[in-house]
Amino acid sequence: MRAIDGSLNTKLKAQKSVHYVLGMQQEFWMRKLSPSKFKWISEVYYKDLWDVVSYDLENVRIRYSGANDAKAYAIGWDNRIHGEFVPGAESWVNLSFYALTNVC
Repeated sequence: MRAIDGSLNTKLKAQKSVHYVLGMQQEFWMRKLSPSKFKWISEVYYKDLWDVVSYDLENVRIRYSGANDAKAYAIGWDNRIHGEFVPGAESWVNLSFYALTNVC
């Protein structure tokens, strides 16, 4: 990968990460809505990234630093309710919250 000044970095390492996930699922009935079961699935996650190649965004131009000079993390919570909201049709609703941060 080339640095911003145009020099070639032959010692660039692969970006690395570790991902932690904790999840649960629960089946329940909503008899007023449907005679079949519904399933709620919820997961929280944390992802730690290092040796990240940073970049600079100028309008639509992306300029990569060409070096493993950054750290980052992502954290979030995903939820899904799965069942037959419409009789005879498989349906689901997702709701997610997440945050991403670069720590240089």
